[in-house]
Amino acid sequence: MIAKVSRGNDTAGLLRYLLGPGRANEHTDPHLVASWDGDPAALGPAVVNGRPQVRSLAALLDQPLDALPRRPSSTVWHCSPRNAPGDRRLSDVEWAEAARHALDRVGLAPYGDPESCRWVAARHGEDHIHLLVTLARQDGRPARTSNDYRLVGQACQELERRFDLTPTRARDSTAARRPTRAETEKAQRVGRSETTRETLRREVRLASIGATSPETFLDELHRNGLLVKPRYSTQDPTQLTGYAVAWPGDHAPGHQPVWFSGSTLAPDLSLPRLQRQWVEVHQASPGLRHPRQGGPMTQVSWPDAIGALTAVTTTLGASTVGDDARRLVQATAFLLTAIARTVEGSRGGQLRRASTRLSSTLDRTPRGAPPWTAAERRLLALAHLVRVNGPRPAASEAAQLVSAFRDLLRVLAVADSSWVNSSSRVVIAATLADLDRPNSVLTSTADAARCRRHSSNPHIIESGAQGPKVGRTP
Repeated sequence: MIAKVSRGNDTAGLLRYLLGPGRANEHTDPHLVASWDGDPAALGPAVVNGRPQVRSLAALLDQPLDALPRRPSSTVWHCSPRNAPGDRRLSDVEWAEAARHALDRVGLAPYGDPESCRWVAARHGEDHIHLLVTLARQDGRPARTSNDYRLVGQACQELERRFDLTPTRARDSTAARRPTRAETEKAQRVGRSETTRETLRREVRLASIGATSPETFLDELHRNGLLVKPRYSTQDPTQLTGYAVAWPGDHAPGHQPVWFSGSTLAPDLSLPRLQRQWVEVHQASPGLRHPRQGGPMTQVSWPDAIGALTAVTTTLGASTVGDDARRLVQATAFLLTAIARTVEGSRGGQLRRASTRLSSTLDRTPRGAPPWTAAERRLLALAHLVRVNGPRPAASEAAQLVSAFRDLLRVLAVADSSWVNSSSRVVIAATLADLDRPNSVLTSTADAARCRRHSSNPHIIESGAQGPKVGRTP
């Protein structure tokens, strides 16, 4: 069962639609199945010439709104729960029970609260109903709709279990925010291929891969050319508690930078989660063995990186990937992100597009993911070493590296893991397709040299039609 939630201000107009014939006469037997007073049959409007006479019902629903000293910006809450195709047909009694349960869960009409909001539930099809609630309590207080999307989703899952319906996945309240329409239009106006939010998300993630502590993280952000605003504890001015970043040249009205905190870019980029990530890198670094010399890896060359990646892939291929492979996909995405920047430079190419696609799985990694395994820690540490120490590879080394990375993705693609099956298999397959394209990793020497981590030249910021670009002088 899924549900759509919206808000509006026209009680009578929505009633006319719900209880009328529909825009193309698609409604069958429109009628009320439940209401706030427990007597929906008595509230049902008369129908004259095929049109429901809803004025009196709308006036009853709007009475609590008229008693408010100030009307809310949205006066009507509209929710439409719908069964999955193939589910059995629920009766009017069952739909009435579903309506009361959903409104109790959201808090608009709790069980046993006679002063709650007024509402009706209308049915004009076999597989769904519509809930109409006016957003004012009958005791004169305004209604609260905080977290209504999440609570409606929880109610739908509970109703699936109660009525033995097709189960759906829980809503992900930790997904990274998508760019707003205004952000997208702004990027188009200035000629950029992506929004500032998307650029900052990638640059901050790269900085997190190259860092090992809050101090080095701030250094990496500055080195990537971002504007940085750290936030420190009021009790301990030396303790970093958060941060915000802005892209040079991206201004709000008044020419002030547009700041994004880490958690608004992506859940995994909040400072507490980054600190836990750096602990994993520190713990894994001594265990990342040099493929030829046998000792711990503190520097990395491309043959060493290829050998270490092949060794990890062999270990994973010989073992069983657990039911929850989120950490493995996360470490793999980090490694591809580091490789893409080192190979292609700040302007990017097909490797960067592939890493962006794979990194989209990180935005859907909720809290409660399992602890890091030894192999996942090694991938995370290898990503850090590539980002910090990786020299520019030759064309043959780049091809070998991408080939080794494809092997790792193939392990993920066939992993017997319920999480990979349901959430990331399509993304992994698309990433493999990106890497299989000809010349996907070979960029010009000049572009690749911009991101050489051994260079001592300072960063420069270039202005152009695409907005500022960050890189090192060749």
